[in-house]
Amino acid sequence: MEIIEYEPINLYDGRFCKVFHSDWIQLEKPKDVNSAPHFHWHNSFEFNCSISGTLRCEIGSTMTYAKDNDFLFVNPNVIHKSLEVSASFLGFAVLVPVSIIQLFFNPDSKNYPIIEQDVVNRHRKEIIELLMDIYRYSRSEKPVDLLGMNACVLQIFHILLSESMAAPTCTTPPRSKLEDSISFTEYLAAHYREHITLESVSEHFGFNPTYFSRIFAKKTGRNFNVYLSSLRLDHATHLLETTTSSIPDISEESGFSSSRAFIEMFKKVNELTPKQYRDQCNEHKKVHHSND
Repeated sequence: MEIIEYEPINLYDGRFCKVFHSDWIQLEKPKDVNSAPHFHWHNSFEFNCSISGTLRCEIGSTMTYAKDNDFLFVNPNVIHKSLEVSASFLGFAVLVPVSIIQLFFNPDSKNYPIIEQDVVNRHRKEIIELLMDIYRYSRSEKPVDLLGMNACVLQIFHILLSESMAAPTCTTPPRSKLEDSISFTEYLAAHYREHITLESVSEHFGFNPTYFSRIFAKKTGRNFNVYLSSLRLDHATHLLETTTSSIPDISEESGFSSSRAFIEMFKKVNELTPKQYRDQCNEHKKVHHSND
């Protein structure tokens, strides 16, 4: 089975998005021409942008392309992979964690909006202009440009959610989609902060747990419990970095059954306890600000 990686997206310094530049990545880590990109997923909205050249993206079972001055959009927790088709490709990716968008709605909500592709297409021209502004701001070290970048992120989602929020989200999918991996991952992404289990989710989709576990692994390439734990760890990591909430509160807020379960899982993945990780983040912030 092909490798499928979970990629946590961690933000610092009040940023609403993380920007990856293709030219900077090439300098830091030259591309191996014999290597192939892996499928991956994260709890973030993703905009893959081409400034020049062609970018190919597999989103689920769909193949899409972006050429000069265009972009591809991926909803959170959808398995995908991207490949730069042109040798001289220049582009960037903008990732906005779900947690950023949830800040502006009911803080107790477990849901997040799913943005339909036709909504994105109707506003493609406006969005690419804002994405290009984000790209320019992200290459600047001026503090005021951080405000500009965040403003562009908010403007993009104001455009998209003005339509998307009018439709109900995260409802039970129709029978024709019950074995659709995107339906599975969307449901988990909307409810991972609740105390859901393999048994409760399989019941929601109308399957017995053994069959659902097998279908989930086949469709997503991930073990159900590993996938669910990754969502919860990503959210908990964000809270450790951006709040002063206690470890028990973060554990509860992220859907873990207990503080002990959270601490054990976090240490297993990060080789640090949640407290050690938070202390490390705070130290990083102090060093960064002292250098400004």
